[in-house]
Amino acid sequence: MPLPSLMSKSLGDLTLEDIQALCDEGTLEDQYIDFKENLSERRDSGASWNAGNDAIAPRAVNALARVAVAFANAEGGWIVLGVREDGAPPSRASEILPLRACHDLARRLRQSLYARIDPVPTGLDVRGIETTGDGAGVVVIRAPASPYAPHGVISDNGRECYLRRNDECRPMTMRDIQERTLEIERGLASLHATFAEQRREFENLEALPGDVLAAAIPVVESFMGCIITAVPTRGGLSLDKPYRRDWAAYCRRDWIARDQGAREHLLYSHLDTAVGFRPTLRGAIARYATQTLVRQLVITSSGVISYAYKDFENLQGIFLGWVGGDVLNILKIVDAFRQIVGQADAEYALAVRLEKRGANDFALAPFGVHNFGFQDGTLRSPVDLPIWRVGSTPEFGDTVLGVMNDVCNAAGWESLDGWSIPLHR
Repeated sequence: MPLPSLMSKSLGDLTLEDIQALCDEGTLEDQYIDFKENLSERRDSGASWNAGNDAIAPRAVNALARVAVAFANAEGGWIVLGVREDGAPPSRASEILPLRACHDLARRLRQSLYARIDPVPTGLDVRGIETTGDGAGVVVIRAPASPYAPHGVISDNGRECYLRRNDECRPMTMRDIQERTLEIERGLASLHATFAEQRREFENLEALPGDVLAAAIPVVESFMGCIITAVPTRGGLSLDKPYRRDWAAYCRRDWIARDQGAREHLLYSHLDTAVGFRPTLRGAIARYATQTLVRQLVITSSGVISYAYKDFENLQGIFLGWVGGDVLNILKIVDAFRQIVGQADAEYALAVRLEKRGANDFALAPFGVHNFGFQDGTLRSPVDLPIWRVGSTPEFGDTVLGVMNDVCNAAGWESLDGWSIPLHR
């Protein structure tokens, strides 16, 4: 049976039609999805939510926390609360039984789960989806596969760890915990190795004889440039023949605004010049090169996305808006890749390096002629920014602002307070 449409979307994009499809298709509980008709109805758990009691019983929160932790410690998954199962093993979704005030319930459950799970998995979120006109509906809990497992449920006995196996949530044995910890360590080592490999390729980036615009290639030792790399934190992403897609089409120019858009500045990006994708080893590559400039965008079949540019002539400095614009467009390509392979919530890690060769430092300007009240700053080359977690699409604006604030702080500036990035998807 094909995966439900729910699993190919981010939590924020789910609709009532996605939930109804689970029931219409009789979706089975399995490694990735768990159905619950209501909060726990056991006698010692208190009155049910639909009976009007706003207090959520600890037993009910514990039951949901165990499932969420089991998903995060395994391959990720979805809990759909407010769906009846047919009862015949294996359990299948049969009909929606709306829970009252689903948005309020989702908010309370989010707070309760965050208080009950340690450490909280990145990307764990809860959302209510209305199915009636009076605010009733289902609650969906998304627990992505965590790169920092194992996670545990706080109990009187300390921390209890669980793992999803088929349609069951089983307590983790010490061997399970050891194996999962080693797997995470190997994954993090692989992540940092990928970043290091991309930085080495950036050092060797230059115009090639085959580049159409690079008619004469001077020997230049000085340059100013940047490399932005996004890497999946867990394996499993795969796209055949990525060179057959126009990735630059996902790159648009957005704005940074303050005071509800009263002041706006363009986040200028050069990624839309990287066109004409062609095959490279297990991936796609697009280049733009002149005698004094090289830009290169690489997308691998496994989801690694890297953009680099070197300017061999304009060595005066770099604009903060360029960094923000390029980072935002890399995130849009990440989003497109995840949507195409049907893993909309796959987590990525993002690394940014700014570098100038031939001098120890370089200038950082605000936004072209626009000014945030800063004077030009100075960055000591190279600048490796802290690694950022890339979550769901609604978080992209905050991620870009976070990267820009890291650049500001590295230059001795204060943060960009009061600004936002309204995304134009």
